[in-house]
Amino acid sequence: MDSEDPGDGPSRYGASRFVGRAEELGAIDASLRGLLRGETSAVFVTGDVGVGKTRLLAEAAERMRAAGAVVLEGVCVGPNLGNALLYPVRNALARRDDRAARELLRYIGELDGRGDRIGAVLDGVSTGLCRVAAGRPLALVIDNLQWVDATTGGLLLHLHAGLGGQPLMLLAALRLDGLPQQHRVARTIAELRRQPSVKVLDLPPLARSETADLADAITGRALSAEESDRLWYRSGGNPFLVEALARGLRDGLDDVPPSIREIVAEQIEALPRDAVHVVKALSAAAGPVSHQLLATVLDIGDDRLEKAVDATVRQRVLCADGDGYRFQVELFKEVAEPRLLPGERRRFHRRYAEAIQASASADAKLAALAEHWWEAGQPEPAWRCAVAAGERAEAEHRYAEAGVSWALALRVLDEAPDADLPRAERPAVVRAAARAAHRSGDPEQALAMLDKLAPEPGRPVWWYISRARSLTSSGRAAQARDEYELALSAADCGPAERADAMARLADLLVQLGQYGMARVRATEALELAGGLPDAVSSKVLAGVALGFSQAYLDDPVAGRATVERALEIARRDGDPADVARAYLRLAELLTGPLNELEAGVEAARQGAALAERSGVGRAFGTRLLAAAANGLFRLGDWAEAGKVVDEAERLRPAGTAAVDLLLARCRLALGRGDLAGAARDLTAVETLTAGGNANHELTLATLHAGLAIWEGRYDDARRAIRRGRESFDVRTDDVMVFVVILWHGLRAEAEAGTADRDEVAALEVVAGYLRLDRNASAVPVRLGIDGYLALCNGEMSRIRRTPDPETWRAAADIWRDRRHLYPLAYALLRLADAWFAGGTDRTAATAALREAHAITARLGAVPLAQEAEKLARSARVSLEPSQQQPPKAAGGPLDDLTPRELQVLELLADGRTYREIGELLFISPRTAEKHGASASAKLGVRGKYQLGLLYQQHARGRRAAE
Repeated sequence: MDSEDPGDGPSRYGASRFVGRAEELGAIDASLRGLLRGETSAVFVTGDVGVGKTRLLAEAAERMRAAGAVVLEGVCVGPNLGNALLYPVRNALARRDDRAARELLRYIGELDGRGDRIGAVLDGVSTGLCRVAAGRPLALVIDNLQWVDATTGGLLLHLHAGLGGQPLMLLAALRLDGLPQQHRVARTIAELRRQPSVKVLDLPPLARSETADLADAITGRALSAEESDRLWYRSGGNPFLVEALARGLRDGLDDVPPSIREIVAEQIEALPRDAVHVVKALSAAAGPVSHQLLATVLDIGDDRLEKAVDATVRQRVLCADGDGYRFQVELFKEVAEPRLLPGERRRFHRRYAEAIQASASADAKLAALAEHWWEAGQPEPAWRCAVAAGERAEAEHRYAEAGVSWALALRVLDEAPDADLPRAERPAVVRAAARAAHRSGDPEQALAMLDKLAPEPGRPVWWYISRARSLTSSGRAAQARDEYELALSAADCGPAERADAMARLADLLVQLGQYGMARVRATEALELAGGLPDAVSSKVLAGVALGFSQAYLDDPVAGRATVERALEIARRDGDPADVARAYLRLAELLTGPLNELEAGVEAARQGAALAERSGVGRAFGTRLLAAAANGLFRLGDWAEAGKVVDEAERLRPAGTAAVDLLLARCRLALGRGDLAGAARDLTAVETLTAGGNANHELTLATLHAGLAIWEGRYDDARRAIRRGRESFDVRTDDVMVFVVILWHGLRAEAEAGTADRDEVAALEVVAGYLRLDRNASAVPVRLGIDGYLALCNGEMSRIRRTPDPETWRAAADIWRDRRHLYPLAYALLRLADAWFAGGTDRTAATAALREAHAITARLGAVPLAQEAEKLARSARVSLEPSQQQPPKAAGGPLDDLTPRELQVLELLADGRTYREIGELLFISPRTAEKHGASASAKLGVRGKYQLGLLYQQHARGRRAAE
């Protein structure tokens, strides 16, 4: 941000977070290191107004001071005061309060009007600066160097040439755009930049991620994807504009502050007359405009047009790229377009429409043609072009663009009552607009389009089905279920519509965990769709719902096969939404109930890639990537899960897709110990959800409880658990979500110190029901339920203060078999704690603790790792890898053994059997025996007794030597 910008100044920087600029700061730091070695150098920072030059100088000056340099910061004033003698040097000296600075300031003041030779002046000032530096490195920081006076310019050259006898680093910011090539500053920098000791850094706008970081810091919250995108396009990454727009968002304003609009308007109005016309013409366009098209629209001759465009580019209002001319930042268009007079607006749009219509690319620009004809006041051609554009975009799976065109077609019908238009097609246009919005991942826009159909008795059945589908995607499952029931009871609900509504209702019931009812509806839908050749979507949706329900309730093999057959039908005959939904259910089935994690992650990634290519990435790709992230979380590859979440965020999800992604991100944040991030995600989910989805309610309650437990807020954890426990009714068959929240409830009571007896009793009642309900699930599901019930048994032993290693060992065995690393690490940690507390097996406890800690380190599970470290300190055992094997005597016979062989020998010396050793080291007895045999061969002894005895002798000798 530049000092000439309104509101700029030192006081701002204490409240404004510095982001980005790592490359530029690295270059400045390199010159600073040279200064500390006694070298002289110069760094010139150039860039647009507001790009952050002044802020970069302030940050660099702080680094220089911290490094021990004397820093003089000055600023040049505007061109009307450009002849003030050595003004930036005076400005810098006036900020210091030492004798040398005051003497030099007085000396410069006495030079005014004396007519001293320039050489004498430069020598005198150089000597004074040496006194100010007092033997330390000197850095001279000057802002707005484009307005430097001639004497200061001469002084800088004098000092840089080493004529002052003082090692110096010059850091200066200036604007080169708008300066004539023969301007003295431009000439000076052109000459200096050839020298190795001179760097010129052209400061670019902030990157997209840096823009988001700065905006988040100013607003004090994470912006939504839509807010972040809009701010990026409006500001172009210009920090000054980013800050102004972000402050508006912080204060509840979405509009650009009037002061910023005036600054931008003044910059446009300062352009030459023809350049202003170029800006006006471009503001009426929908995107980049080619040179030829702009020439046709303006018709001012090639020479005048080229000069006008050159002026706009030099002033950084427009930029040129491969697609033509566009605004440097969207804010220029926002300011310029409303200032067009009505006649100007219609004239520009008509010229654009006529020029495009006459070009060879007219068919490829139907959407732009429709917009220009409409703004030109020509509804008939606007209607024709909008419908053609919508149909083409939808056929090519460009659903977001199709939605824009269909919405324009609807607007033309509604706002041009006198035009000769086919009014009877309005319902079909509403349906097409809603369908395109839904497939582009914008369910709220789809609902808004559907609401444009006039309320009348006996609405068509497709309206209820479309509305239910969008309500489902927006997270309002209960309302969606009601709409499907209305569709099924509609007078015009024929076999095809009935099959469609039932299939979609079955899929919704799967999302709600109502697998028994989903199976009934899916079976009915398949029976109806069987005789309908065009009912592909019904067959696919009913097939995945039926298969998912089968796999969860009783037959995993048949259920998975049913889902895969539905996917094959979708891939062969279905549309992109059918294929993506089938992939989603397959991925959720594999990463969830069936616990085939690698296969589920692969299916999710394949589906996401296909959804992105097919134009439904925002609607389905996000949910598929969330499923992949959940699978990777369970596998323990949290780093990759984080990358997948980042990839999904770029799709800007909405509705249920956003909820799924936020929940996946929250799990990662909670596991890693980013409690503030987890809390933000939970708040966002609660804002997005509208209720009616039991699974979301229970997942939210579980995550709230987990967050509260880590923060030590046990009463809050109890309240969250109680909300989840109250949902234990017939709304869902998904026992897994209940058993997870049961574990969190008992864990909260175990860690609270004093358990709430009533709460524990209520949780035990729920546990009893769940033990019975598990029998109604398929074997893979039961194994997962058993894993959580084993954790619950362990928590009960903690609540009763009766350490029971066997319960925790049983839990660890289940989670090891399922390859879920986080609950395995948790069970191992509690197993070690139980062993240490009982004092029965310190060796086994240490082994379990070390494995738990190793897993948490691999995961990045910071809170759980800290618990392991706390237990290790309490038990006085080391977690270091080098300490995980017994001490070896230098040069002794044990030196040739592997760490695992040494562990086996140590346990043999304690009198353990190979079966016991296998249990303690979490290996099979046969593997333990193989390690023993290998050690026997290396040591030349036979039998367990001799091995143990030899180990005791040498280990005892080593301890005696120490």
